[in-house]
Amino acid sequence: MKKNSKEYSVLIIAEIGINHEGDVNVAKRMIREAAKAGANAIKLQTINPDENYLENTLSHKIFRNARLTKKETGSLFKIAKKLSVNPFTTAGDFKTIDWVNELNPSAFKISSSLLTCLPIIKYIAKKKRHILMSTGMANMKEIELAIETAKKANAKSISLLHCTSLYPTPTNRLNLATISLLREKFNLQVGYSDHSLGSDVAKLAVAAGARIVEKHFTLDSKRKGFDHAISLEPPAFKKMVNEIRTMEKMLGKKEKIISREEKQKIPSLRRYLVVKNDIKKGEKFTKDNLGFYRIQGNKNSLEPKYFESILGRRAKKKIFSQTPLKNKHFK
Repeated sequence: MKKNSKEYSVLIIAEIGINHEGDVNVAKRMIREAAKAGANAIKLQTINPDENYLENTLSHKIFRNARLTKKETGSLFKIAKKLSVNPFTTAGDFKTIDWVNELNPSAFKISSSLLTCLPIIKYIAKKKRHILMSTGMANMKEIELAIETAKKANAKSISLLHCTSLYPTPTNRLNLATISLLREKFNLQVGYSDHSLGSDVAKLAVAAGARIVEKHFTLDSKRKGFDHAISLEPPAFKKMVNEIRTMEKMLGKKEKIISREEKQKIPSLRRYLVVKNDIKKGEKFTKDNLGFYRIQGNKNSLEPKYFESILGRRAKKKIFSQTPLKNKHFK
């Protein structure tokens, strides 16, 4: 899955899900607004309720009223791609997976509720597309089994999303430290699927090491039902994107870099060896007549690391107090 810009490393997903409520025109508008807000990808939920939920369940009713056809889904994918946004979706049955695959999605999402559905994972893995696995409700053994199943089916690539399946997720159930745990345990790219309110947690997840952020997206968070209440509207989503991009710049690279500007500060900020009081010719250097001072421009002045090797050596000539010490000053 490609990012919009090489400048940034965090992939930001606008989780549209079924917040379009079955209206393809609303979905189209949502994709355009997500692109304007800076999303790298949009995710739908492409669920055939008759193949996924019993008829008397609330889930069946909700998804029956929010279902999009293959043609409608294809039109949404085309719009996203024209806007340089990666389109993908969650699908939970073989037939739906097949026709979604024909639409050339950027990836397939394994939702938390499907993570233990190994036949579906195996089937999706054989489609040779990137797989994102949400890990809500799953223990480490279940996550490991899902990954092994995908790998044995020769999955193209896999990313994990730390997730807590509580809507909204309470602060004491976020467990953002799990992001680094998953990365260390499975050696995969790890992100965060956010079900908290607002955008603060998404930023903290990036600081905790998330390379993917998935956040629910809506045009109106006051609408009842679906995932509107835990979703961000376009202005708030854009604000989150900008804050994450700033966070990336703040985090920088995982290496100790001294910038050109910082190097220019070395002569004026570091300490150097300086004669504390007048020293006569032939007098020994001691801890009493040498000190560590900040000076204006080192001009080959000696660093404190040479202090012990200079102790006991004698001055070649008289040296006045406040003189930065150099090799020419001692025998």
